[in-house]
Amino acid sequence: ATCWNNYHAEVAEFLVSRGARHTIFSAIALNLAAEVRRIVAADPAALNSRLTRNDGHRTPLHYAALNNRPGMVALLLDLGADPLAVDGDGFPVAAYPTTPNTDRRLMEKIRDMTSGELDSAVRGVREPNAGPIDLLALLALGDWDTAARLVRGHPELIAKGGVESGVLHLMAKRGDLPALRWLLEHGADPSARWSHWDAEVTPLHLAALAGHTDIARLLLEAGADPHIHDSKHDGDAMDWARFFGRGDIVRLLEDHAAKS
Repeated sequence: ATCWNNYHAEVAEFLVSRGARHTIFSAIALNLAAEVRRIVAADPAALNSRLTRNDGHRTPLHYAALNNRPGMVALLLDLGADPLAVDGDGFPVAAYPTTPNTDRRLMEKIRDMTSGELDSAVRGVREPNAGPIDLLALLALGDWDTAARLVRGHPELIAKGGVESGVLHLMAKRGDLPALRWLLEHGADPSARWSHWDAEVTPLHLAALAGHTDIARLLLEAGADPHIHDSKHDGDAMDWARFFGRGDIVRLLEDHAAKS
């Protein structure tokens, strides 16, 4: 009744009335904040529980982000959830959202840690120890100056002559237009391939997946190649847009092809 996006709250309520008990995951799915607090108070280890292998061994925090529950993301962090937790494939919570503000509280937590590391690096006269998640958080919060400071020491984070980090791809998936524009202006490759779970995809693939037409338009204007196929399904951006029913992106790609 609660494991898919078409939640059946009335069925869940009926089951509970007959003796069923919520897990932290079902409580998150139904936005039951009091129930989440009760579960964690009774068993703090619930914050670190995992879904099955078939569900990527996600934590409750991953699950809240996946299901677009910003209130639950904030609550879980307040209760002590690990903001840097990874799923069974090594992906952080920040890889899940398809809207910019689902995990804003998480981004704030990570930005605080990043700022501490940057200050420590200055005091120690060394380069900061930072990775893609740090840049992702800074850009998600619009902290352009700190992001530029970070990239000066780690140009590989936007793949300008380095290894693709996935930040551009995740910003495309999240529909974060200002962050995507910043990355492109700082040399990110709009056609770069990156492993999104078990398929190498481009930012255009992820824009189509999440239905972000404005993101797809910006990528095309920046020179993204819409004909690149992903490594698992052998589909290009048009194939993905059609599969996910993104009519606006289909039309955008058709118009782009007609002008090419």
